[in-house]
Parts: sequence; C-alpha cells; structure tokens
Amino acid sequence: MGEEAFRKIEKARIVLVGAGGIGSNLALAALAGTGFKNLTLIDGDTVSRRNIPLSVPFTKQDIGRAKVEVVREMLKRKYGNRLNIRCYASHTDRIPLKVLTEPEMLILGVDDRWTRLAVNNIRVQADKLYVNLGFFGWEASYMLVIPHKTACYACLFRPTEREKVEKLKREGRCPEPEPNIPGGTLPGTILRLVGIAGNEIVKFFTNKENLVQYYSFDVSTGREETRLLSEPNYFKPDSQCPVCMKDELTDISSLNLAERRRK
Repeated sequence: MGEEAFRKIEKARIVLVGAGGIGSNLALAALAGTGFKNLTLIDGDTVSRRNIPLSVPFTKQDIGRAKVEVVREMLKRKYGNRLNIRCYASHTDRIPLKVLTEPEMLILGVDDRWTRLAVNNIRVQADKLYVNLGFFGWEASYMLVIPHKTACYACLFRPTEREKVEKLKREGRCPEPEPNIPGGTLPGTILRLVGIAGNEIVKFFTNKENLVQYYSFDVSTGREETRLLSEPNYFKPDSQCPVCMKDELTDISSLNLAERRRK
C-alpha cells in the first residue's frame, strides 16, 4: 500500500458487533494487523469453552470473562498504545445509537439472526453501509450492504416461520427442544472468512475496484459463489423488502433500548 492509502486506513473508524470467533480474529489479525487504529468492539457475552478453539485470544483462564475485554487486552499487548479501542460489554439494544451509526464501517459477526436484522435496520435507515459475516448451516458468507444500492440482510434472509418458532424456544416460550442443526463453524473456515473480509475492507477504504458484494462457500461440498459490485449479477434491493424499500422510515431510536431510556 502507498502512503496515502495507509493514512486512510489509519483514520478509518470501524465498529465490530460480535467479538467471538469471527470478530476477535478479525480485530486481531485482519484489522489491527493491517493498520486500522480506531476500533470499537461490542459484545454482551462472556467466554465459554466452545469459544476457545475458535478464537486466538481466548484461553481456559478467560472463561466467564467479557469477550470484548479479553480481545482488548490481547490487542493492547500486541500493538501497544497505537490503537484507539472502545469496548462495550453489552448487547446492541443497550448501546448508544450513535455508536452503531456514526462509524464509516460496521462489521457484523454474530450468530443470532435477530441481532443481524436489528443492526441491519439501524444501518440501512441511517444510510450507512456495513458488512455481514456469518454461518448458516454449512455455508459461510460475506455480504457488503450498501443501502438502497445492494440487497440488505432483510432482502435475502427474512425470518421464516421456523425461525420465529426457534426464537420463541430461546425465550422459553416453547417447550420443544432446539433442533440439532449441523454447522460449518470451524477454526479453518472462520480464518478463511476473516481473511476475505479483511482484504475487502482494505480495498474499500483505499478505493480499490472490484469490490466483492457477496461471497459464500459451503464447507461440506466446497461450492463457492462470488458476486462483484462491478458486475450486473450482484444482489440488488428487493422491491418487497420491509426495511430498505420503505417509503417512510421509522424512528430508528425505537429499535434501541439505550435511546428509549433517554426519552
């Protein structure tokens, strides 16, 4: 990278929602390791045993600690005071709205579709792009969302009736056990997804061409799909999407508990 590109990276502000397998590895290697200095980490969860093999920063000694604090400590140890890191050990509905809407880039790496939909709504209605990373079954995917130009998360992944039932189960309002759904969330596939995301985010901030709008790979079959923003087959907004094609936008502060408490 040239000096001008490096300055753009240093000035960029990025917020990471999710500091588990995807978010922690992305922050450590692909972002801080590339030169990004201004990072905000958001995650209301604590480290569990299942997180340890999926994330470089986590060890057995970290079980029960806030994920964002563990990641921040490792970033500070490795990169010192050159990083400007803010951490929120809270879920997104308790975060001040400006934390989610002001940065130029938000990266969403959570395993809860309802959080993805809520953050998607907030970023689209604020007219701010973001990147969605995640696994669904055996498929891993990267998706760049540019409001009103590309499909948003709700365009492609609206909740099905089955998902609504599963949400009720998680809330304890349904007695049936959770289904045993296989998944491709493995250390190697996480690092592959993180590598793709890191490369694309650098390209975005340095005005490179041929940005990837959508990329996915199936862990079980090896099938890949790539859609470039410069090509006509990228995913476009769905005319029936309840989020990005609304004639009148709702008050996005109503989606955020922290904002509601202030009123």
